[in-house]
Amino acid sequence: MGRAVSNVYGVATERFLEPDFLVGGSPMEESFDLWAQLDLDEIELSVTLCLADPDQRTFFRDCDFNLVEFSRESRRSNAIRMDEGPEGTFSAKRLIKKSDEFGSIKFHIAAVRNTGQVLDPIATAVGVIVGQSEPRYVHIDEGPERSGNFLRVRWVDFEKHYLDLRRNSHVVAFDSGLPYLALNSQLGSWRTVMDSKATRGAQAKIRDQAFAVIVADVWTILVTRSITKLGRLIQQRQVVDPSNPDQDPTNDLEWWERKVLEMWMVRHYRIEAAEHWKARLFEDLRSGDLQQHQLSATIQRFVRLGEEFESVVQISMDDQQPT
Repeated sequence: MGRAVSNVYGVATERFLEPDFLVGGSPMEESFDLWAQLDLDEIELSVTLCLADPDQRTFFRDCDFNLVEFSRESRRSNAIRMDEGPEGTFSAKRLIKKSDEFGSIKFHIAAVRNTGQVLDPIATAVGVIVGQSEPRYVHIDEGPERSGNFLRVRWVDFEKHYLDLRRNSHVVAFDSGLPYLALNSQLGSWRTVMDSKATRGAQAKIRDQAFAVIVADVWTILVTRSITKLGRLIQQRQVVDPSNPDQDPTNDLEWWERKVLEMWMVRHYRIEAAEHWKARLFEDLRSGDLQQHQLSATIQRFVRLGEEFESVVQISMDDQQPT
């Protein structure tokens, strides 16, 4: 695999490298969703760099090439020195196990000058970076996504606009066919918590748990609405073929409805985004096998609702402990 090092380098120039990243022999363009592969407990990431251009080989003559990885969730970084092969080729491999990692890992190639001035003498660094590649990502877990990243969020006076819902915390509303999330501004104490910038403590935990509940509710409403509409379109058609644009009923959905279905059906069926999820969904809608509770379970798992509830309950129990 090559010798592992943990050096930190300064970037000296902007010469980008173009290595080949492979998983199981297949090219990895930008990312690989390991969490979506139920039958895989581990993968081997292999990287090959070929300096075919004589000018490249001259420029990088006094360089070591490293496969650099960084895990944001575990705050861990490392580098694997690539093995040199014939005719300016360099390679490295990294075995990634679900049981050993969590979150996402970012990989890229760095060319490090092994002679010359040291700009950043940190750890055991012996040179500076003079070239690097675009990053690739391996996602071990599916990361939570706030509904606010997808639709507008507004504080609204429910006493004026949603009188029947005046004691509710939120509602998914539509403006010119586009969804938005309305939060009840008349719930003063709740708004104080939701607007809080705290990063720890009871208030932060309550805010995060409230967001998780709202996110799960919002996504459930949007997914259900989109699937119901798609189901009606399928019933109205004699022929449905997702590979044929003229016979694909998703073309008659709103853009945001298509985006919702693509986002959540990939997660629900646990397939890669590049694969076609439509045929699975069409068949389930025809047969009636798409169960609402299964979709709800997918959404709750994704927003980590159980973890949020657990943290709030733990705070409540801690507050009841005798001092």
